[in-house]
Amino acid sequence: MEALAGVAELLSKDGKVEKALELLAMVAEQEASWRETKDRAVAFLAELEAELPPEVVSAAKKRGRKRNTGGYSRGTAGRA
Repeated sequence: MEALAGVAELLSKDGKVEKALELLAMVAEQEASWRETKDRAVAFLAELEAELPPEVVSAAKKRGRKRNTGGYSRGTAGRA
């Protein structure tokens, strides 16, 4: 989960804020995430939310919450 949070930061720096939000929402919802990782994901989510319209943020977070780590571990995190 820590690595996925890091990937989300890289995605946001690359202008893929919506995909970063999706990843961070997934990390924040995973029971396997350490508390520190969840807290970091939630804090970064809050920062990124200001960069996109509310409806885009809501949709990205919803997609992230529905995902499991399997799709991302197979290399789909960077796909737009």
